[in-house]
Amino acid sequence: MLAIILFCTLALAVTPYGTRLATYPLEFALLQSDVVHYVGEWQPLDIPTALGAALPGFLLAFLVLQALLRRPHRLQDVLLVVVAAFQAFAHTRFLLFFALVFAPMLATLLARLLPPYQPEKDQPILNAALICLLAGGVVAWFPSQTMLQDLLARIYPREAAEYLRRNPVKGRMYNDDEWGNYLIWSLGPEHQVFFDGRYDLYVYAGVFVDFARIKKLDTGTPLLLQKYPIDSFLIDRRSPLKNFLESKPEWERVYQDRISMIFVRKKRSGG
Repeated sequence: MLAIILFCTLALAVTPYGTRLATYPLEFALLQSDVVHYVGEWQPLDIPTALGAALPGFLLAFLVLQALLRRPHRLQDVLLVVVAAFQAFAHTRFLLFFALVFAPMLATLLARLLPPYQPEKDQPILNAALICLLAGGVVAWFPSQTMLQDLLARIYPREAAEYLRRNPVKGRMYNDDEWGNYLIWSLGPEHQVFFDGRYDLYVYAGVFVDFARIKKLDTGTPLLLQKYPIDSFLIDRRSPLKNFLESKPEWERVYQDRISMIFVRKKRSGG
């Protein structure tokens, strides 16, 4: 695995971005601290949760088995597990990397508790029946198109996007970052989003910090709305901006559904 990591790192230099892509993770971690502290998957592992408690449990069970079986490990393997565990505790998104590193280490340890493979004990018919049973379960539990659409409607502003498709709102529209990518996909390039999931681009443009302050209704939000002449808002109904916009006479709610709301700036009377 260490060799694969090395070759993957070297392969990054072959991309159109050259060696810059290989150094980008360090650039992201060191120069984009605001994003690291804002995005949930970059947050430290939440120990009180079931997932957070599972990782220390796995590590403790591994250490107990290691102490009982006394199986030696190479130094580089131990260091790789330690680094992967530290990354998983520091950033939730690295749990997948930890699983890839930890699984073969645990498998080699558990192999000492199991008897060696005995081909004469194989049961081909039983194995085939189990495979068919598993395949049938996959087919039976595979989500239907209706289920996927219902899930989509619970997470993303599908109904609001349909409204905007039928009733285009002119001007600049603010949207939550979780919905930016969906709006790009559903409404096309003619609908320009205020923010989407490519956080690093907005950091370089100097917009990310302002967006985060507006989203959490910072005390400087009124001044930031003057800096960014926003003509409409598409926000979650639970957003702190909801009460703020409803309290301002210049904003009018023109649409709402079970998860989203749209506010537009009222037209000024007279010239």
